[in-house]
Parts: sequence; structure tokens; C-alpha cells
Amino acid sequence: LYPAMYYNHNVHFLAAASAANGRYADSIKNARELEANVKPLLKAMPMLEMFNPYPLVSLTRFGKWDEILKEPKPDPSLKITTAFWHFARGSAYAASKQTANAEAELKALRAVDQTLGEARLFNNAAIDVLKVAEFSLEGKIAFSRGDKQAAFDLLNKAIVAEDGTSYAEPADWDLPGREVLGGALLASGDAAAAEKVFREEIRR
Repeated sequence: LYPAMYYNHNVHFLAAASAANGRYADSIKNARELEANVKPLLKAMPMLEMFNPYPLVSLTRFGKWDEILKEPKPDPSLKITTAFWHFARGSAYAASKQTANAEAELKALRAVDQTLGEARLFNNAAIDVLKVAEFSLEGKIAFSRGDKQAAFDLLNKAIVAEDGTSYAEPADWDLPGREVLGGALLASGDAAAAEKVFREEIRR
């Protein structure tokens, strides 16, 4: 168990650090390696599932919406991965203003989240981490509909939920809410507010 955890923890770091530095090619390369390393071991070592969704994290952070929609549906027994898959697909649909499809993915995400029980990522209960996903996706959908104030309110709730998770390195929720909120503010023409939010993320 420990060699499997330790080595893959290092690959996880490479994928996350590359994403934080805006290096998509390196991030997705390491995320795919991570996925390939742990997939054969998941039945014997379920705790390794914390690593499995990282390609979806990388694709979402870099806005690779077409690629996300080509990702195959995970084995339903992989509940954490399936939840991230619905979140990623919902994000892709919201970005392309396919609101009904995005809402369907949010509904599916919530349904999976209700079945997570005691499942954990690294330092957090999976349900606490995926509560961030629910607020974030709901905010993206509101923004897609043009309801900006509702979007900002929901994205701020996602940030509060994210800030409430226990520290992990890389973070168990590695799609910073302030990046999403800052992007929404910037797209709305409020560059000053966006800069404030982005600077707070950098400070953190």
C-alpha cells in the first residue's frame, strides 16, 4: 500500500503543480499517468481512488470542454470518480450554454453525492469536498443563464465550502473557487473585483 500511495502522491504533485503554473500538457500527462497507475489497483485498494479523477480535474481547470465530453463514464462503483465526471460534464455544458444538459449533470452529481457515505479523499470526507462541486456547478449554470448575481452568490458559497475543507497537499479540491469567481467577474466586465479575487487566491 505505502509504495503505491507514496509514488502516486508524487505524480499527483506533478499534475497539480503543472496545473497551478498553467502548464496543461504537463498537467494532463501526469494526470493520465496517475490514472493509469491506480486503475488496476482500485478494487484491492479503494483509498487510491482519490487519485483517479485527476484527469477530469486537469481538463476542467483548463477549460477543455470538448475533451471532457469524450471522457467515458466511469464504473459506477467508483463513486468519487463518477461525481467528478458529472461535475466536469456539467461545467462543459454550462460553458457552452447548454443549460438543460448542465442541470441534468448537477442532478446526477447530487444523486451520487448522496451515496458517498464514509468515502474519503485524502484529508477530507468526499461529501465535504463534493459539496464544493455542487455549489460551483450551480453557480456556473446560473452564470450561463445570465443570472449573474445568483452566480456570484453561489460561487462565493463554493469558496466558503472550499475554505472549510481540511488542508491537504495537493488540495483535495484542486479547482480553486476563486479562479472560477474571478473568471466570472472578469467576463462580466468587473476587472477590479476580479483582480481582488485573483490576488486573494495567489495570497492563499
